[in-house]
Amino acid sequence: MDYSRNQNFQKKDAATRQSKEDDSYGKKKDLEYIEQYRKIYIRVMQEANRRENDNYISSSKNKSKAAWQIINKELGKVFINNKNIELRWGKIKYQILELLQSYSIHMLLKL
Repeated sequence: MDYSRNQNFQKKDAATRQSKEDDSYGKKKDLEYIEQYRKIYIRVMQEANRRENDNYISSSKNKSKAAWQIINKELGKVFINNKNIELRWGKIKYQILELLQSYSIHMLLKL
């Protein structure tokens, strides 16, 4: 009885080893596929980025400035150019005008 039981364990052990080898072979193939796909993806993204940059430079009025903007963006030096500055005057407008008038009058009196 011990002999047949031992043979069953050996068969199960051999089957387990074989399935583990099959799994590791499948994992290696999957990893190879993933690595190939990753390399292809990187090349495609680099080419798309290159074309976008070329299009941006060729369509800009100031090509040198556009090129430097791309360089700074790639280096992580992004400058925010917010030229839409809106001043709200209200009461401050009159205070500034009074201050400027008093300053100009004071300067005239010094002359």
